[in-house]
Amino acid sequence: MKAWQYLEKKGAWCHGAMARDKDDHPCYPGSKDAVTWCLLGAIFKAYPERRRGVIYSKMYKFLGLHDSLSTWNDDPKRTKRQVIALLKKVECSGRLSDAHRGCRDPRPTTAAI
Repeated sequence: MKAWQYLEKKGAWCHGAMARDKDDHPCYPGSKDAVTWCLLGAIFKAYPERRRGVIYSKMYKFLGLHDSLSTWNDDPKRTKRQVIALLKKVECSGRLSDAHRGCRDPRPTTAAI
């Protein structure tokens, strides 16, 4: 499953923690109890450690950030749509792993970011 797919479920994106359980308590993003994820938590859940650095680097490049990705995710003006659009853009920008080749979803757009 791709990182953006974890966030597309209703209510599956969060702020202030990498992941949260059904009671809205912070939890480990790889936990079976996690039901919501932030940008970084979704990446953690979807990809092995060896691929995360590539993804993070692409995000910084696409966003032109000088701040942290968690700060970007937690911005009060940030929307779930923007986070999903960024994940799709990164995941569709090239081969990230053998399990996630390219992107077959035609919806990625940079306009939402």
